[in-house]
Amino acid sequence: MAQWIQMAMQGVGSIFTAAGQIREGERENRIAKSEAAQLRQAGTEEYGARTREAYEHAKRTEVMVSNARAAMAGSGGVTTDAQALHQLSEIKRDGDFNVLDTMFKGKAIKADYDRKAAFRQWEGKVAKRAGKNAAIATILSGGYSMMNTYNQNKPPPTDSKGTTGGGENIYPSASGSEYAGMMGWGA
Repeated sequence: MAQWIQMAMQGVGSIFTAAGQIREGERENRIAKSEAAQLRQAGTEEYGARTREAYEHAKRTEVMVSNARAAMAGSGGVTTDAQALHQLSEIKRDGDFNVLDTMFKGKAIKADYDRKAAFRQWEGKVAKRAGKNAAIATILSGGYSMMNTYNQNKPPPTDSKGTTGGGENIYPSASGSEYAGMMGWGA
């Protein structure tokens, strides 16, 4: 009787342990998904900040070009001759470079956050899968332990003659008539 209680406790313990391992893997997956969403949000915010910064560069460039034209015109110069156009185009080129550089940095930072988020999400999936694999291993191990407990406490095997491996008969000896009487056939 004690062997059955021990086997039942092993089985229940294995099931509870396996369920805990599955829940732990799912919890890790939920945490990873949450962290991935936060990383993506941070990347989007960083990209937005860089976009605003690029917009400010563009506005400053327009103001600088306008101020240069005004200074040229105020000093009696012409804003359409070759030298003036060259000066204005350099100001515009530098401003455009700053805008593009800022936008590129924003995209690169966002892509980095997105990569980190994807990796974190992958880690969560791996943790979930590992929890399921650990649960399966626990159940198999528990089943093996239960089988060993049963095998250690069962009676020795017998052959078709009712003898154990040592040759002794484990059934009571009875002659044919006694046997027929035990079976209710009459002798």
